[in-house]
Amino acid sequence: MTVTAPSERKEVLNQLLGLPISNIYDKASTSAKVSDDMGVTFVRKLMREKGYRSIAVIKADTGKFVGIITRGDVLMVSSSKSEATAGSLAVAPPAVLQPSLTVSRALDMMLSYDMWEAPVTEGDKFLGFFSLGDVIRVLVQKYPEVLKEVTVSDYMTSDPVSALADDSVAKIWRKMVELRYAGLPVIDGDGRLIGMITQYDPWPRATRGSTWRASLGPLRGLGSETL
Repeated sequence: MTVTAPSERKEVLNQLLGLPISNIYDKASTSAKVSDDMGVTFVRKLMREKGYRSIAVIKADTGKFVGIITRGDVLMVSSSKSEATAGSLAVAPPAVLQPSLTVSRALDMMLSYDMWEAPVTEGDKFLGFFSLGDVIRVLVQKYPEVLKEVTVSDYMTSDPVSALADDSVAKIWRKMVELRYAGLPVIDGDGRLIGMITQYDPWPRATRGSTWRASLGPLRGLGSETL
């Protein structure tokens, strides 16, 4: 499909936004789940190996959807709570999507809560995660012409929150968790960009022990079960 005129690009976008999310969410994400009796050590290992941002927690006996655990939730668990179960860490997400929701409505709900992805359920059954990445993937794979006239400068944040090269990883992680950012640009003392750090980068170090996690101290919005 060739899309050139602005009116055609708008029509394509409207078609995409009007689709039910069941048409585009990654069905493979249904495997991003654990039973509520699984230990946090297993959850941490699974998230590290698979690169999951979030994992759904389901009841071991009924398969009922309980809640989700995010990457940050797992990293903040202290060594004294290493025997905690997935069920004890699961929280109810601010938005749970139904497969019949349109992409437009789902995005409205997710963006209002600053969510990159949200669980999709039907009744009590977990079906997978719908993410902004799913929308980007469909645009790039099926409608690349729509993006040809769009530049990065049209949508980028011109004055982003950043980290300094000599900031501690603990400080940067606190900032990402508190601001709900997936990553931050890293600059030198003269303001020049020298790289990026994401929430995933500290995992190899953080998952080897509790010293790094303990250095984070208390974080806003985290309960007594976490550091």
